[in-house]
Amino acid sequence: MLILCVIIFTVSLVTLALLTAAERGFIVLSEADIEQLDNSTDEASKKLMSLLPHTRELRQSMFIVRSIIGPVALMSLCGICLMVHTPPLPTFAAATLVAVFLSILLPWRLAVIRTSAFLKSMSGLLTTMLHLTHGRDHFAKATTNTLTDSELARSTSYLEKAITSKVENTARDEKDILKSILKFGDKTVDDIMTPRVDVVTIAQSASYKQVLETILNEGYSRIPVTINADYNIGGILYIKDLLSHLDEPDDYNWQLLWRRPYFVPESKMIDDLLHEFQKEKVHIAIVVDEYGTMSGIVTMEDIIEEIVGEINDEFDETIKNPYVKVSDNVFIFDGRTPLPVFYETLEVDTGLFEEQADDAETLAGLVLSLFDGFPKQHAVTTFAGLTFEILQSDARRVSKIKVSRTATAPTNDEAEE
Repeated sequence: MLILCVIIFTVSLVTLALLTAAERGFIVLSEADIEQLDNSTDEASKKLMSLLPHTRELRQSMFIVRSIIGPVALMSLCGICLMVHTPPLPTFAAATLVAVFLSILLPWRLAVIRTSAFLKSMSGLLTTMLHLTHGRDHFAKATTNTLTDSELARSTSYLEKAITSKVENTARDEKDILKSILKFGDKTVDDIMTPRVDVVTIAQSASYKQVLETILNEGYSRIPVTINADYNIGGILYIKDLLSHLDEPDDYNWQLLWRRPYFVPESKMIDDLLHEFQKEKVHIAIVVDEYGTMSGIVTMEDIIEEIVGEINDEFDETIKNPYVKVSDNVFIFDGRTPLPVFYETLEVDTGLFEEQADDAETLAGLVLSLFDGFPKQHAVTTFAGLTFEILQSDARRVSKIKVSRTATAPTNDEAEE
């Protein structure tokens, strides 16, 4: 009987030690180890990789097995202490301390040594344990289960509400960043690109002196180069490539310094574009529509700004005052004024412009819709009690707009009543 108790106690102790080391191993497994396992073709590595998405179930299984083996080890230890010819209480106390050291403390320390090799050797046993405690079908379903679009939308909505209401000790800017991360995967390139009317380009036929003047005046580090016609992009000129050629004559063949442009469609998701930028090691892409025509450009900075907000340097042109108040009912707006700012400034009901605004994001976009085309300078139109006059425009954009409010123009509060 004594030999049987010793065998049971030893097996239980070894099992508890292996489970402790395995649990610690999953905690300290590094990204480099995981990448190495993912690239390995042996069966043990594949089994271990299949277990990584189920670490929660693994911990539950380990807890179940410990709950069974722990009492068994304790009872066998009591039997050994009662059968040996020594005082049972001191022997039991000393043996318990030794068992705790061998089954918990020592494995916890040793698990950081050759972690991936140890977990690979344990992968078969852990897989069997998972199947016994959770069932084989559970993991087959869990491995292939994906969220539907509606479930994903609800999850995102719940997370956004939780960030707003529960993260009380977090600064507002940090909350905005967390919300931006949640919405990051839903945005496409055309949501964040710089439209082509705002893109600075250099013509292929430009002299070297004109190129340098454009660089000094605009302050951009990368400029698209057009061939023959507007928006037919042939390359990207990186300003740093010119640094060793600043003293060249005006007839210098600067076109040799072009770099091949990187083209992306308007519909590309920005999270995919971020991965492509990282992979291709580029920071700017030419956005094209379904016909292959340039729609604008998108940069790495545009993508990052979707998470952290606007990043302005000394060259960025910002609209500190998007409008000038001439009187209580007359305002002069910059064409790039965001529509929410326009609505708030004039306190007008946004529903009045819902159909006309369509997909427009700026006041200039709304004006183009109201005029049903590109208006000439000093053109005037009236809508919803507001008079819009074009003060400044060119062949590509509407820059300044005077908006006059009549006495009968409904305000936001009046519309709600």
